[in-house]
Amino acid sequence: MRVPRSEIGEERKSTRNGVGVNCTLKAVDVQAPALLLDLSVEGGFLRCNKVIHPGATVMLQVELPGQDSDSELNIQAEVVHTGRFLQEDDNFTGFGVRFKNLSDKEKTRLQSALLLARNQPPRKYNLF
Repeated sequence: MRVPRSEIGEERKSTRNGVGVNCTLKAVDVQAPALLLDLSVEGGFLRCNKVIHPGATVMLQVELPGQDSDSELNIQAEVVHTGRFLQEDDNFTGFGVRFKNLSDKEKTRLQSALLLARNQPPRKYNLF
């Protein structure tokens, strides 16, 4: 099921960054590798071979870039929409998530990792 972008209420308050951050998706009866492509302290878009429908709650075990110790962050998130990303000639399925219940410390760790990731070459992704 794909929710058209026009039907999704735009509630973003922070800038999304086109980065590639490895994570593990955990949901009821599902555990799969995923890649966070479009990321902020509020949410992101995951490239994943598993489809999780909007409204579901998932856990993400995120491998923060640039962190030497304590490099993983466990984040509870709600699936907001499903969709596809285009990158040059490749397109792939995935879904958008909104992070839930992040503490101030977790937000700070995520923001620090995003600042480090911004030094990487820019990546262009278009949701359709």
